[in-house]
Formats: sequence, C-alpha cells, structure tokens
Amino acid sequence: MLKTIILTSLLLSFCVHSQKDIYLHFNPFVNNTLFTLNTDYTGLDGKVFNLDHFDYYISDVLLSHDGGNTSGNLDSNHIYLIEPDNYSIHLGSFSNINTINQLTFTVGVPSRYNTISGSNSQDISSYASTHPLSFQSPSMYWGWSTGYMHMIVGGMVDSDNNGSADAGFQLHNLGNQNQQTVLQMPIIQTNTSGSKIDIYLNCNIEQWLKNISLNSVGFLHGESGDNQFVLDNVLTEPVFTQPINAQNDFLSNFGKFFSNFHENETHINWKDVTSAYELIVLSMDGKICESIKKINKNGSIILRNKKSGKYLCQLLNQNGDLIKTLNIYIP
Repeated sequence: MLKTIILTSLLLSFCVHSQKDIYLHFNPFVNNTLFTLNTDYTGLDGKVFNLDHFDYYISDVLLSHDGGNTSGNLDSNHIYLIEPDNYSIHLGSFSNINTINQLTFTVGVPSRYNTISGSNSQDISSYASTHPLSFQSPSMYWGWSTGYMHMIVGGMVDSDNNGSADAGFQLHNLGNQNQQTVLQMPIIQTNTSGSKIDIYLNCNIEQWLKNISLNSVGFLHGESGDNQFVLDNVLTEPVFTQPINAQNDFLSNFGKFFSNFHENETHINWKDVTSAYELIVLSMDGKICESIKKINKNGSIILRNKKSGKYLCQLLNQNGDLIKTLNIYIP
C-alpha cells in the first residue's frame, strides 16, 4: 500500500510539473472569414478594400495562471513580428503552468527597445538577420531616433463607390507613446496534448480599421492622426477576441491525421476530415513552414528539405478553427 501511495504521488508530481509548450496564435480574420492577402473584403463602412501587407509587433506577453501566478518573458528575444502567413508564436516551455486564466500583451515595440533613448535599445544592424527587430521587408523601421513602426497596413480601397478597389493607401504607424497594451484578457486555453497548450485569438482586421476612411488616407506614415487612431482601436474596439469554440475537444473530431517517413521524405496524410480547409506546418519556434488552403477532406503532402527536428502540423476549418493537430519528428 505504501509503495502504491508513493508511486501515485510521484506520477501526480510528474504530471503537475512536466514541461508544457505554449503557443499563441493570432489568426487574422475579416468579417469572420479567414484573411488572405490581395483578396477583396468589405469594411465596416461598406467600402471594398484589399491588403497587400499587414504586419505588426507583439511583445511583453504575460500569462496569469494557476491561482494568480504570472509567467512570461520580457527580453528582446520575445518580441514577435506577426505577418499574414506567420501568426503563431512559441512562448516557451513552462513547468509551472497548468491552467491559464488571463493574457496580457503589447501591440508594438516596447519603448525600452524602440528608440535611441530606450534603456535596452541597440542599432538595428546589430541584430541577427532572423531577429524580428532586424531589417524586414516591407520595412518596419523608421530610424534610430524615431524607432520602429508598430503596425503597418496597406493595399487598395474603393474610392468612387463602384465596388472595385482602385486607390492605394498605407498606414505605417510609429511613435514611442503609441504602443498599446491589452491588459488581463480572459483566456480559454486549448489543451492540445499533455505537453502542449494553445491559445487562439482572432485578430479582427475590420475592427482594427474601424472609423478610418481608407479612401482618403493616402500614404500616411507617422505617429499622429489616423496612425495614432488605428493603434487606439486596439483598446477601444474588439480587435482581439477568442473564438467561441476555443476549447475544442480534439479527440471528438472524426477522421484520421497521421504521418510516415519514407526514403528521406516525410508524408503527412489525412482521411475523412470533413471540415478540413487549411493545413499548416509549424517549426518549434512557431514559424510557419508550409501552408496549404482549400484542401479536401482527404489528402497528403510531402515535406522535403526540412531541418532535422520537431514540427507541429495543424488542420483548420474555413473559419480558421483548429480541428486536428499532429506532432512529427524529421530525422
């Protein structure tokens, strides 16, 4: 009996303190439709628009969890650049997190890293080329004294109300006072596996652009006016929300999702996944390695020329909701 009690205690201790990889996903949407570049959408003002770029920084992510504890990373290695095809980030591996209650994060580059006056600032050329604060295309940097652009968006908009996007616009905003912090957002986590927690947010682009007349903006780069207003929308409008089915039970999804390794190629297969629309393959640092949309309920892809390591495969439905997940290892 004593041995049984000791063994049970050890098992419980292992479960509680085992490492969990935590991912944060900012799925981009317009009017509840998963966003893609160069696609026409209708804004809240009724005007048609499409975007050829939409990028922003996320930083200072803090997780409130397990009875009031807080965990997070506040160094420059945990500033993230969110892009239309790269919107999932790996927050790290944690041994002390089981239940996440709230999420705090900043949109933009924190002032301590942003300009020459920041306590942790450094010249952009000193960052490794893979670092989010290094040079980007399109550029996210205005200059050593002015700092980074917290969010950039641009494309075409209908200027003459004929239903066709015909006039270019850009909002590239900066300003060392314009970062916006989303405080203590309530969170429903997805327990994807015993060692992985996902947090899914919808980034509602039409809400981010609310009350801005895109047809009269032109090419506006700066820290005031509409460039300030669009960042204010992060706090005043439902720009970041959670889907109602954020806490999916993955075991209840029908169909099969599996992989096999054959002759130096990794084959990923899915069968009878009725709602499958998009396949995403993520590296362990949260980078999207593959993304295929408009897939059928049965299909397969072959991964070639990938670095050795662990990868995460996800199947999403047309609303961008995660329906199946698969961990693979490439030798």
